[in-house]
Amino acid sequence: MLAFSDTLSILREILQPLEVVETHISVVFLTSEYVYKVKKELSLGFLDFRTLEQRKKYSLLEKELNSRFCSGIYLEVLKLVRQKQRYRLLPLEAKPTALEYVLKMKRIPSTSFLSYQLKHDSLTQQQLHQLGEEIAILLKNLPSNLEDAKRWGNHDVICKNVQENFEQTKRFQHRFPYFSSMQQAMNRFLHQHKSLFQSRVEKHIKDGHGDLRLEHVFWHQGKWQMLDCIEFNHRFRFNDVVAEVGFLAMEFDKEGKVELSDALMKGFFKIYHDQASRSLLNFYKCYRAHVRAKVIGFLLEEKGKSWPNFHQKRKEFERLAQLASFYSLHLEKPKHIVLYGLMGTGKSTLASHLLKNFPLSYKNTDQLRKQRHHLAPDTKVYEEYGKGIYSKQHSLELYQDLANFVKRKDQLARATLLDGSFSDPRYWAFFSPSCHLVKVLLTAPEDAILARLKKRESEPSISDGRESIFAQQKRNACFVPADFTLNTAHPIQKNIESLIQFLFFSRCPPRMAGDERN
Repeated sequence: MLAFSDTLSILREILQPLEVVETHISVVFLTSEYVYKVKKELSLGFLDFRTLEQRKKYSLLEKELNSRFCSGIYLEVLKLVRQKQRYRLLPLEAKPTALEYVLKMKRIPSTSFLSYQLKHDSLTQQQLHQLGEEIAILLKNLPSNLEDAKRWGNHDVICKNVQENFEQTKRFQHRFPYFSSMQQAMNRFLHQHKSLFQSRVEKHIKDGHGDLRLEHVFWHQGKWQMLDCIEFNHRFRFNDVVAEVGFLAMEFDKEGKVELSDALMKGFFKIYHDQASRSLLNFYKCYRAHVRAKVIGFLLEEKGKSWPNFHQKRKEFERLAQLASFYSLHLEKPKHIVLYGLMGTGKSTLASHLLKNFPLSYKNTDQLRKQRHHLAPDTKVYEEYGKGIYSKQHSLELYQDLANFVKRKDQLARATLLDGSFSDPRYWAFFSPSCHLVKVLLTAPEDAILARLKKRESEPSISDGRESIFAQQKRNACFVPADFTLNTAHPIQKNIESLIQFLFFSRCPPRMAGDERN
């Protein structure tokens, strides 16, 4: 038998690839027309490719299973043989003894993949809505074997998958923000919603794809198609349909494209429109982000710091770990964070830093107000206090729009970030009692606020807050009690850390303007 490194050298010589790509379980050789994949000789607990027969079995299974999601891409499994002192790739039925098995595929242009299109900003919300709908229809039409679904998709198996993740990433836990809190949240959700998971088995657990990522979805022959499904483990391939699409939605979140992610889910929920499916989205996003972090963690361990891609992949690991922790805050219901307070207290500055780190859908009342009046965001509108577009009637209508926005996002399990003064208790009454609002009041010393407002007048800004009307706002504002208060005279990073700690360790229920606690 050949050593794996010798196999790779031989395949390089035979195939003369333009590029070689390595994952944690395989090595892929790309030529101009074809892709050749060879599985690594390894065992990771959840897969076992140690023997030649196992690698043959799973190469054939990979070809068979992926034919459900794409046509004409997976061509054949070849065997590497030595014949007359030469190494060659031959069909499986050829007589010479196999030294290794290689899966041959048609090469798809890189421009066809979601990953490329996202990188080049060529995707629209309409396309993602269509994709979400097509994925839902495809999954709905997959044949379902109830006995297999019961075996591989029951509550106990889902618990095992989640616990296995935590066990296998324990050695990386110092790189996960709030690892223990995330584990407790996931376990609590699994325990409290056992009947929900069990109710999904009959119609929503499918022998599906299991690894629906940006680089696995492509446009070909006038339709969306998918490749590279999981072939090596039934537990990872039998999934709730929400787990399937949730993986892809999480990938868009990771790239900071929350509106594309939401468009995908809106299309999906057009087909799977039950409330139970919506309620599981953040659970499965958390699980999927954790899985991806784990896989990259394994790869980093294998390759070491000398690997040219080490630092790039470590950043990706840290991003995924951050996402997993964030989703665990929103398992029961998405939290809608409201940054409110007087002008100049740093609401938009804090919001911009939060948006860099977390997949939140954002609305700023200054921007929304100008959109409602068909004005460019940075147009200066120096009305008298409470006049013109800032009249009380316009403000009431604006906050009604804001509440409608939150309600729509709540249906997509999307946490939001709202940035506005909220200076009148009536504004809170527009929000549905079912939406979980987290009220974060921002304050600052008055001299700091006035200095910020003075500076703002000479710089581009969407806000029309200024020194001359500050005193009037301060006099007229009536703020409801906050769940949490931040002094923005403190360093921005300290405030972000304080807010995140509050979100993790508090169990504040939704508070509405009409609550007696206010």
